[in-house]
Amino acid sequence: MIADFILNALLVILVIITVAIFGFLCFVMVDSAFVPQEQAVGVVADKHYDSAYSEVVMVYDSGTKTSLPQTIYHADDWRLTVKVLGHRGSTSVSRQLYETTAIGQEVTVSYGHGRITRSFYVKKISAKS
Repeated sequence: MIADFILNALLVILVIITVAIFGFLCFVMVDSAFVPQEQAVGVVADKHYDSAYSEVVMVYDSGTKTSLPQTIYHADDWRLTVKVLGHRGSTSVSRQLYETTAIGQEVTVSYGHGRITRSFYVKKISAKS
């Protein structure tokens, strides 16, 4: 009797957490996906490079009842942070753009604002033409 109550309570908590996570992901998607984009000239404020790395995580296989190693590879990431129209944002760029761009240099920025939060989202950075 008590065990059933505890099991049901845990199941309800798990469902509530799952619904909350799904709701949050839907909110983020509605706010930031496919927002109308605008272009403006911005200034590179910062450059950041993360080198490639891999990590091994153990994944449980219920069929064989064993844990198996799974290697996850994370590629190089070149990121530029820009200031545009009083906002600051960043996005990943190509290695070539990263290496040919200096801090303080003007670039063309495609950006959008969140539908609900009005957050500033940098969508694309390209060399100023």
